[in-house]
Amino acid sequence: MLMMLAANVAGAKSRQEQQAEEYLHRGQAFLKLQDAAQALQAFQSAVRLDPELAPAYDGLGIAYCRLSQVDKGREALAKAETLDPRNPGYPFSLGICEDSRGPAGLPAALAAFDRAGQLDPKNAGIQFEIGSTLQKLGRHREAAAHFQKAIELDPKMFVAYNNLGVSLAALGEYDQAVRLYQQSIKLHPELAGLSFYSNLGIAFLYQNNLERAESAFTLETAINPEHREAHLNLGNIYAIQGRPEEAIREYQRVLSLDPRNRQARINLAIVYLSQQKPAAAQPLLLELLQDSPEDPAGHYYLGQTYSRLGDRQRASQEFQRAQKLGFNPQAPFAPPPPK
Repeated sequence: MLMMLAANVAGAKSRQEQQAEEYLHRGQAFLKLQDAAQALQAFQSAVRLDPELAPAYDGLGIAYCRLSQVDKGREALAKAETLDPRNPGYPFSLGICEDSRGPAGLPAALAAFDRAGQLDPKNAGIQFEIGSTLQKLGRHREAAAHFQKAIELDPKMFVAYNNLGVSLAALGEYDQAVRLYQQSIKLHPELAGLSFYSNLGIAFLYQNNLERAESAFTLETAINPEHREAHLNLGNIYAIQGRPEEAIREYQRVLSLDPRNRQARINLAIVYLSQQKPAAAQPLLLELLQDSPEDPAGHYYLGQTYSRLGDRQRASQEFQRAQKLGFNPQAPFAPPPPK
């Protein structure tokens, strides 16, 4: 009789574990469908049925983090790691969660990714995330080493080539960055939604190779028609080359996508001024200063506008205002700093 009772208890527990697994798989499916709320309910049911089911705590933590409940997510992921301390996936999930907090979460994300990397040093994805976090922290030399490691582990990881190029460009190594961007493009023919050609174009700008930069930005805008930075950089190239109508077209395209884009407003006004069209420049600069009253460049170029319109008094006032705000004349169409 006692042996039979024990068998029944064991059988009931096995059924409970089976139900927990079913909820686990259901939650994972909801996560894939980007339905964090439904996933959360499924994982909560799974851990109630089996408090030792580590993957369910992992899913629970991911769901909480996607719902911006980071404290609860961190607690659930810590439980998963406690139950299965040799699984690199759990600190990896924690790293993704901490990264979702933005700059404030980067140190904690890096610590979690490092822990995952120690558990699985030959995982290219983990090396990539360590590199990406270091890159966001501005530690480009260290980031480059991890991107290189990711490439060694997975030579087809196109995004690692791109990000390595970004870090090397930030370090001033533009020739190598160009080669890496080209390799990332070669490895990934479907580029919609990415910025690979834009990154390549910026590297060409720093090499003072305007012709190849123009080609790269043109390809970027063909693939991603709403890529504001690519249109802006094309406008800058056309302005430098003395192609004002094409520059105006590109700056207007940027403003159609982002009506308050500061640099597009200023650069478009500069081109209008170069074409002796101060009346066209004036509303752009007035709108800019309405949004940003302390913009020194806005006041300076508005002064230039009033001067050409023959209003010397207002021109003088704007120049004085620009000077007080610390206006520092610089090349208006300079390339953006590497990200």
